[in-house]
Amino acid sequence: NSKINEAKKLGDVSSAERSLGSANNHLTNAQSYLSAAESAFSSKNYDTASSKASQAQASANNAKSDSNSAYTSAIQIIELFAKAQMEAQNKVSDAKSAVDRANELVKKAEGIISNASVLGLDTASSKANLDTGKAKADLGNNYYNEAKAALDQKNFDSAKSKASSAISYANEGEQYATSAYNSLATEVQKLDAVAQALLNANKEGTEMNELYTKMDFIIKSTEKYGLTLTDAKNVVVNAKADIDTAEDLFSQAKHRREAGLFQEAADFAIKARDAASKATNRLDTITQ
Repeated sequence: NSKINEAKKLGDVSSAERSLGSANNHLTNAQSYLSAAESAFSSKNYDTASSKASQAQASANNAKSDSNSAYTSAIQIIELFAKAQMEAQNKVSDAKSAVDRANELVKKAEGIISNASVLGLDTASSKANLDTGKAKADLGNNYYNEAKAALDQKNFDSAKSKASSAISYANEGEQYATSAYNSLATEVQKLDAVAQALLNANKEGTEMNELYTKMDFIIKSTEKYGLTLTDAKNVVVNAKADIDTAEDLFSQAKHRREAGLFQEAADFAIKARDAASKATNRLDTITQ
């Protein structure tokens, strides 16, 4: 009876309850036949006692059989529930893994596209694939959240269905993001030292331009009030010359990379970085 009560929370136990009811009826009959057999035996009516005893045994056997059927039905419900729950949990877990992989590939693709843009590579096709990949990954994530909610509500069929959709969209998102990454990664990696040199030069040049703009503004502002910072002004002028040199070298580095002259491109990129760094160091002497 305890197993039926447990199963009742998980599924339809009507069959088990019918078997249990039948078992109770047979048990009642067995007890009645046994009582009649004992009475007949006491009265030395042995034929009747034997007959009633046989009926008691048959009813007891039927009670045991029906009781076993009720127990088996309840156990099946419990086991089926546990199986369905585990299958749904595994499917939702697989969906999470698929969504996580897709999101990871999307981030990698975003990174390679950003670097490729700095290097002047054509990123149009990769961006299109990335946009599609992100949209697919987002759909996968939405279906995963729906699958997780269905699992919490013990709606296992819905959880598995939603999880399957999540996996499908996430896998598509991963494929598009991988395509976006691979189409540029091969070319960026082919540049090797050139790519890193160009990225370093671009970073140094950005920082240098920001510092130059600030210092130029300060000097011009002080001149409005009749103050002349001659030394500082000379430093800024020289720094501007270094800036122009760095930008020219950076441009030449990109042109040589586009022409396939990778070693020359790396050399010019390093010179551009050094020129930008020189300008930054000049301007730093004013702020110290």
